Amino acid sequence: MSEPSSGRRFGEIRQIASLILGGANPFIRLRLALVVALVVAAAALMALGPLALKRIVDGFSGNTAPAPATFYVLVALYVASQWLSRSAGEVRGLLYARVERRMFSVLSARVFGHLMR
Repeated sequence: MSEPSSGRRFGEIRQIASLILGGANPFIRLRLALVVALVVAAAALMALGPLALKRIVDGFSGNTAPAPATFYVLVALYVASQWLSRSAGEVRGLLYARVERRMFSVLSARVFGHLMR
């Protein structure tokens, strides 16, 4: 089976985008933008966790032990980054569920109208 050309692929993406954005009111568009922002924030926060963990491990592998305050701050940063990234993922799921239901009802109404014509 041959793969579709890139022009056809972009045409399909444009068609899907027009269905999503054309059938969405401004409130839904705002929610979609928030979902994208939460995906980016969760990815950034998830990437910061291992950096704090590296600093913790490096502090203990050196010749001198890290200062207790520095250690506790790094542990708190690690825990906070993991918790915030997971929380952002949960909020993203909550926001997207409502958008998904709305878009499903809009697309269902369009398909039904098309079949009735």
